[in-house]
Amino acid sequence: MNEVRIHRFEIEGRRFAIDVETCFCFECDGISWDVLEHYPHTPVNRIYALLRARYPETELREVVGELEWLRASKSILPPRKLDDQYKALELRGGLAKIAVSLPRESAPAIPMKRGFLGRGAAAAKESAPSAIDLVRDAVTMLLGRAEGQRDLEVEFHEANRVWDPAAIVSGAAHAIKAIRSAGKNPKVSLRVSEMPVESLPESLEGHTFGVRLELKTEDIPASALEALSGSAPLSLARIRKIFAAGEDHFSGKIVLRPNHPGFGDAVRILESMHFGAIEIDVDEAYIANPSLGPREMLPAMAQCAEDYAESLLSHRYFRVDPIASVFWRIYNGTVTPRIDPTGTQALAVDGNGRIYPSEHFRRVDGFALGSFAGGVLDNAILRRFEDVGSATTPACMKCWARNLCGGGVAAVHQALSGDFRAPHPDWCDAQRDWFGVAVSAFNRLSAAGINFTRVYHSIDRPAKRQVSWFTLARAAFRMNIGMRPLAEADAEMLTSWESWNRSAYFLSNERSVFVSNQYDRELDALHPRPLEFESVLIHKDGKPFGLFKVRPDRLPGVADGYLYFHEPAAYASDAVRRSFRMVLKEAGAEQSIKSLVVPAAPWEAGLHEFLESAGFAREGIQREALYTGAKYHDLIVFRLTLDTL
Repeated sequence: MNEVRIHRFEIEGRRFAIDVETCFCFECDGISWDVLEHYPHTPVNRIYALLRARYPETELREVVGELEWLRASKSILPPRKLDDQYKALELRGGLAKIAVSLPRESAPAIPMKRGFLGRGAAAAKESAPSAIDLVRDAVTMLLGRAEGQRDLEVEFHEANRVWDPAAIVSGAAHAIKAIRSAGKNPKVSLRVSEMPVESLPESLEGHTFGVRLELKTEDIPASALEALSGSAPLSLARIRKIFAAGEDHFSGKIVLRPNHPGFGDAVRILESMHFGAIEIDVDEAYIANPSLGPREMLPAMAQCAEDYAESLLSHRYFRVDPIASVFWRIYNGTVTPRIDPTGTQALAVDGNGRIYPSEHFRRVDGFALGSFAGGVLDNAILRRFEDVGSATTPACMKCWARNLCGGGVAAVHQALSGDFRAPHPDWCDAQRDWFGVAVSAFNRLSAAGINFTRVYHSIDRPAKRQVSWFTLARAAFRMNIGMRPLAEADAEMLTSWESWNRSAYFLSNERSVFVSNQYDRELDALHPRPLEFESVLIHKDGKPFGLFKVRPDRLPGVADGYLYFHEPAAYASDAVRRSFRMVLKEAGAEQSIKSLVVPAAPWEAGLHEFLESAGFAREGIQREALYTGAKYHDLIVFRLTLDTL
């Protein structure tokens, strides 16, 4: 039987294909679906013969040609090299993260002495470590085992509430300074689990909530965390206010651990409460409640993914994990043979200084690695975690989702199957279905031109600043005109607009010649160029009348802009001119654009007047920068400093 290198699947009547190795995915029409049943293991002439009765050979050749182009670009079916297979098995060395659970009752700091990790073993046995001593030891171990890792994280773990804000703040300050002094990039976070939360919406009752804070600086006052230190239950609205009040010191994420399958409305409800960063911790749900059935949890996760996609399509940008992380891997085609750093790049320390492969393995007998007091780690246990991941797990090696899943989380496998290297079959089946749902939801975003780079890197900010470029444009133009991203259906219109059009919008490109056809424009819509924003300008009735495009220049803070109105009367419209200035003003604040450069051909007098009336100044002339009509022509360059708007 032929090995499946391109996996096909259907979700609610829509058909998709994904390359098992590169994770490149795309939606299929009927002919592509049938061709992929035979491609690539069947010779193309044989494919034509098998499908000639159903499709014209010219269309079959076109589909095969597109697949061959994707193959040539190594988007699908990359050639397999022995070195690549070895690299997949290589373990990237170095500790990158350590989770620290501080003692509830802090002992006095122990005087610094010679010994393992900064303190003498004898002194450690006499007294439990203080919070600051524990942090010192943890950071010393992190730096000592980091090897080539550049980005190091210390994550403090608390249960129910923040028990000692001063200890967290002082520990965070020490960690940031020590890591930075070692020439590394520090990151310090605080996770508070199993918080008592009151006044929950009915559909969220029975679930467990927590928060995760990413601390921004080393000089955070303890008062910034005191609102989370009380024993009284908090409401979700109160937690959101705490996030807003502490925005100068930390970014906050609300964490929901499902305790039953009824959490499908979680994303919709939490978004309505203006949480900008949300986590649905399904892994922790299985670890805490192994009796939960993965198949029963899938519909709720699918609903969360659909609700998240709908929000992004409506240009309400925020982040929901693990959905955003899966979308990000699909977006980049990121191959992930191992997703869980447990025991290799991540370790955990409890309040008594005992060390474990991860926070979750504190609850499992037989996984204690040692302690700071003892000064020795059990490397035999650590070596067992070197084989975690899809590249070395037999159950994963033939799974089509292996490079998206990365083998799953070791603690989940330990909870469900009793062996951290043996995924439970029901969990695997549900994971495959979940990734199919994620691919389907993401393709809706891709077709709509959503800039997912911006979504993925967003953090929790006040609602007034949670606004996308698309939203800015829509708000500015709402009284006069509208904007929307390119759609695949625009290809024919765009091709007709561009045909023999002498506007700088079309001619001012890398070659200064016409290069687009309808197929190119379809690809532009389906696969937008990274960091480039191109939109269609529309009237209130939805009729397109122009194009606007922005892309970053090589110089920081500078962007290249391109403007074209298919209706010449728009250049003289005061309403369009005012709206255009509003868009540029907001874009300057939101996108860190300080200067916008727009080219215009000498014969585009309407564009010249429009730009000058909008505040642009003639910057200069690029001599013989355009070639059209068998002649070279100058290009006039206009510049606007957005601070002047």
